[in-house]
Amino acid sequence: MNKFFSQTWINLKRIILRNKRFVFFDVLMPIIFYLLFTRAMPMTNQGSWSKDFLISMIIYANLLGSVITVANNLTTDRTQGLLTFVTLSERSKGYYYASMGLVFWLLNVVSASLVLLVGLLASGIKLTGFEISYLLLAMPLTCLPLVLLGIICSLVGDNSASAGMANLLVFPMAMISGLWWPITEMPLWLQKIGELMPTYAIQTMTKEALNNHFASGQLISILIWTFGLIFVMMLVNRFWGVRETTI
Repeated sequence: MNKFFSQTWINLKRIILRNKRFVFFDVLMPIIFYLLFTRAMPMTNQGSWSKDFLISMIIYANLLGSVITVANNLTTDRTQGLLTFVTLSERSKGYYYASMGLVFWLLNVVSASLVLLVGLLASGIKLTGFEISYLLLAMPLTCLPLVLLGIICSLVGDNSASAGMANLLVFPMAMISGLWWPITEMPLWLQKIGELMPTYAIQTMTKEALNNHFASGQLISILIWTFGLIFVMMLVNRFWGVRETTI
């Protein structure tokens, strides 16, 4: 157990504390978006709008961390031979992935905390202890489908291919699922597509939870995405594993 936590601490330092891309993409970008949109788009009910958009930006930070940061780091570990080293050492791949999974959850907690702090200070939003706890601890757990997307991206090739695929997934998903602006402002056909995205389910479930409602339909959607992406991950891993072995 001590070895597990020491390895987790090493991974935490190299992925979060010493990673400049994490600071920019996972933290600064959502904060800039939040400050820009809440200042440039004054609403009649400014307090409610600021709170809803803060939730969206926290989920956006988790989206960036779960897909782009996960994909980049796992691809780097694979291409630089760390996974091979893990396989040859006494520690199993399960040990490695468990440690990385904990780090990626902490990554989402850290990014959510910083975005939340800026929102509270900049807009004077009032949140209860339950709301803060849910946003920082429970909500990142619902982002498991997004982490799986990041893992799938890390399996498709080198860093360029992985980063390209991650970017192609993240930014369109953020737009059409209503993270950047209200989904009701989009054409009806685009709304229908956006409502199928895991980020829409996470966003809706979070808002319902903060209003003391249980969104069972959105939970089912998240579970469907989770199991579906696990199946896709297994297929991609098998295909690329065979291809790399052949090469």
